[in-house]
Amino acid sequence: MSRKSQLPDWLLAPYEDLVTRLLKNQLGHAPLLHGPQGVGKKLLAECLAKTILCETPSGSPVFGCGDCKSCRLIESASHPDRFDLMPAESGKAITVDQVRALIEQMTLTPAIGHYRLGVIAPAESLNVNAANALLKSLEEPPDNVWLILVSHQHQRLLPTILSRCQKVAIGVPAQSESLSWLESNASTVDSSVCDLALRMSAGAPLLALEYIESGQVVEAKAVLEELLGIANGGGVSPDLAERWAADASNVWAWLAFWVGEFAKPAAKDGVESPWAGLVDHPDRIDWAPLWKGTLEGRAMSVSGVRQDLLLGSWLLLWEGVFTQA
Repeated sequence: MSRKSQLPDWLLAPYEDLVTRLLKNQLGHAPLLHGPQGVGKKLLAECLAKTILCETPSGSPVFGCGDCKSCRLIESASHPDRFDLMPAESGKAITVDQVRALIEQMTLTPAIGHYRLGVIAPAESLNVNAANALLKSLEEPPDNVWLILVSHQHQRLLPTILSRCQKVAIGVPAQSESLSWLESNASTVDSSVCDLALRMSAGAPLLALEYIESGQVVEAKAVLEELLGIANGGGVSPDLAERWAADASNVWAWLAFWVGEFAKPAAKDGVESPWAGLVDHPDRIDWAPLWKGTLEGRAMSVSGVRQDLLLGSWLLLWEGVFTQA
């Protein structure tokens, strides 16, 4: 299997650099792959793990051989020496008990080959006790143990963790490269949908693909249509806040995105602004209260606060911006 079939082009150079360092024994036992969510860090970690565990490495920067027992087990997600550490539930912390269980597994003799390997993602989910429990393994790692950390927000990691990892930054690829990859991998051939998904994901291609495949691009466009209808004098539908409250976390995210888009100039780099959907609009709008409201709403979307009331208040603020102008 070719490298291009396993990694997007923008990850090939970081991967080859990692494997070159690995083959020269210059790669630390705990590489930390960090960068924005959705740029392929976990995919890179998986390929590096496969290379480390391969029983017949070729001696050049390529993926695992694909034929040995280890490679086949990795492909089937059943390798006895490969472990994942992640939150038990989305949005929750990785606990100290989870770390201790991983360490216990990692200290056993490898079942196949020479190494045991764990992938921790996202590493910033480690709570303080979990991070401290991991420190000993990072400070005094057994010769046959590898830990690969993946982080969307590495600045949230304890300094003691950061100092013991070999940091590898993965950035957002060029817009043209991201768009080309997205159009080749998404189920849609509509370039405008791909473009919007990339804008929604701040240029992160894998996150943009997730937005397309999960239907969130369609949901975001529906939110925009409601906003435009209100701004054009249609008023706030009586049940809108209640409907949006059913998916409050995503709705707040899309409201924040659209407020940010409205705050930009009417056209930027040939990208159509949502202003185009307005019959008329004032020359000057103070977007700060609307933006602040979306951030506060998003922060409280996981709380016990009634989201229909929060969304209703924000919608009245949105409507007022245009009726008072």
